[in-house]
Amino acid sequence: MVSGGKLVIEERLVIQGSVRSHKSVHLSEWAVICGNLFADGDIFLDSDSTVLGNVFSQGNIYCERGVVIGREGRVSSVIARGQIVMERDCFVYGYISNETGGLVWPEEK
Repeated sequence: MVSGGKLVIEERLVIQGSVRSHKSVHLSEWAVICGNLFADGDIFLDSDSTVLGNVFSQGNIYCERGVVIGREGRVSSVIARGQIVMERDCFVYGYISNETGGLVWPEEK
């Protein structure tokens, strides 16, 4: 799937393949992308969403709690030219890299 503008993938939607946007991408709760996710803008991954491939952004990547990137037995990458922000209980099967720093939110006490 290729989008020339801002792309919002609705709740519980499953996309069989990769997604590319020339602007930002917002993956809603419980949505799944079975391929890679690329965006020229920011990427927003809502709670409990899943990307089974790589995630790349020319901007920032924001992951709410429970996001899963990749799958067991395969190495995936999360790469951003900006920041990567991850809430608790996120899991990446692979590598995380960015140019301007990141933030992992600590456990609540």
